[in-house]
Amino acid sequence: MTDPLSIVAFPDGAACTFYGSAYGELLRSLTAFEGAMLHEHCRSRGDEACVWRTAAAEVFE
Repeated sequence: MTDPLSIVAFPDGAACTFYGSAYGELLRSLTAFEGAMLHEHCRSRGDEACVWRTAAAEVFE
């Protein structure tokens, strides 16, 4: 997809926050994931594509 609706509607990258939150919550619901979604690359910042990766939370006992 060369011009996703999210980047056309919100060229400042605001939609990426929504997507990152949705992906994180989906992971928490389906896999008991505890951590954060890191948005490493973003079309709004001039990158070729938006790329997220997960970072597991450190657990302190």
